[in-house]
Amino acid sequence: AGNLLAATNNTTATWDRARFQKEVRHRIVQNVIWTMSAGGEHDFSGFELDYSLSFNRSEQTYPTRYQLRYRSSLRPEVSYDYTNFDEPAISLFQTNEHLDLGAYAFRQFDEREQDTIKDEWAARANVTFQGGLFGQAAEHRFGASARLTDATTDENRWRSRDNSFAPPLGLAGMLGDQPSQNFGYFLGNKFDQGRQGEWHGSFRSAVRQPGNVRASQSITGDYSVDENIYAAYGMTEFDFGNTSVITGLRVEHTDFSSTAFRFNEDTDEAVANSNSRQYTNWFPNLTVRHEFSENLVGRFALTRAISRPNYPDVVARISAGDTAPLTVRRGNPDLNPTLANNVDAGLEYYLETLGLLAVNVFYKDLEDYEFTLRTPGEFEGLPATFVQAENAPDGYIRGVELTWQQGFSFLPGLLGNTGIFANLTVTDSEMDIGRTVGGRSAFPLQGQSDTVYNVSLFYETDRFNARLSYNDRSDYLDSVSTSGPDFDIYWEGRSQLDFTAAYEFTDSFELFFEAKNLTNTDGVRYQGVRERVYEREAFGYTLFLGARFSY
Repeated sequence: AGNLLAATNNTTATWDRARFQKEVRHRIVQNVIWTMSAGGEHDFSGFELDYSLSFNRSEQTYPTRYQLRYRSSLRPEVSYDYTNFDEPAISLFQTNEHLDLGAYAFRQFDEREQDTIKDEWAARANVTFQGGLFGQAAEHRFGASARLTDATTDENRWRSRDNSFAPPLGLAGMLGDQPSQNFGYFLGNKFDQGRQGEWHGSFRSAVRQPGNVRASQSITGDYSVDENIYAAYGMTEFDFGNTSVITGLRVEHTDFSSTAFRFNEDTDEAVANSNSRQYTNWFPNLTVRHEFSENLVGRFALTRAISRPNYPDVVARISAGDTAPLTVRRGNPDLNPTLANNVDAGLEYYLETLGLLAVNVFYKDLEDYEFTLRTPGEFEGLPATFVQAENAPDGYIRGVELTWQQGFSFLPGLLGNTGIFANLTVTDSEMDIGRTVGGRSAFPLQGQSDTVYNVSLFYETDRFNARLSYNDRSDYLDSVSTSGPDFDIYWEGRSQLDFTAAYEFTDSFELFFEAKNLTNTDGVRYQGVRERVYEREAFGYTLFLGARFSY
């Protein structure tokens, strides 16, 4: 809120009568995964049979997810200077009106619940027998599989601006004694989690009354999906001297249906919005492996692959944020799966102690590549950005990958247990979205960096292994804006250092340790050019300690 004053440029601006607020955001998410599987293998006279049946259930719940919002009555003049675009100078953090707790009044309380449950049955069976082809010995395989998936998301939202739900101690009474520092900005003291939990528990049931229900967003966030995928394949593997050939064909039939809802504000009724589709895809495959010598191997492959949309992207749902300017995510029932026709070729040279030097080139011709489109608009009377997945009819990615893997067993003592794994991938990519958006129709592939490299140093013995890994990727497109290239969002490339270690006490018990992002690398999103920072975040490092059992 406030009025933008006239004296502005690319790096500085000033508003009068600016408005600001503080929020308590508390979120607990629980993920539970259940898996059961059974199978068998049989060796009959003349053929082999293997089969499996599995069931998987994943549950994601948010038992606690709320926001408590206070707004200040102060309306100061606020300016910023983006000369340092990672940490712009904001006048508020010199004048400190945001620290005047007596000026804050209760504004509103938002609470959300969301449960997502996904059940999946999978079954497969394969038959293998020996035969011949073109006068050569050959192995033939045939198989069939089915994957039956049901998924549901149920979302409920409440909102109240009734002062009776405000914490009786006021904003100051909710704060503890620990300072809150966000990069170079002092925000005040952190919220006391104990007081916050006490307050929330005291009226949680009271706020969940019919008059506080946000019916439209509770209903439009719900959806259910049924996706059944049936497949069958046949393949043959045979040798011609030093050349091995695998050829085959796989067919997949997909039966998809979903239901989401639209809310009629006039009648207070939910209207089901269902969609369904069926499609069949064929996936031929040809893979050739040739041994030029004992250590030098060449590979060539022609393949076809599919990538199906994520369920929230393809169902006709709407999910809006809670804070203006709103981000509103819309499902797209017309979204198609992405198909890729792939050509891969490479050379591999095998070194002593399981080492490898490899170079591979690849080209992928893409059909209906999925990308994210951002469109400014208005939602429920508030400014909003609509985010929706779309298909680019044509696209490609081509590149080269270099790999070096080697154990240093030739070194003396403990150094003989060390080794290295390193790879570098350089790519060029483009998608043509089939229409003009923001003055353009062609873009680099979303999510695709031009360069990616990884370097890992490892230490391995019979029982112990440790790995120190450094990986890096260049900038990549995150989403396309209808407002033009200045509003396209990119992720800045980032580097990360990780460490993992594990010790196997017995054949069935292992203790492991993982340390992620030891370099505490920032994640930065920007609009158009790096100087226009859209988001900057840093979460520090993450440590895992765990055990694995098998029997």
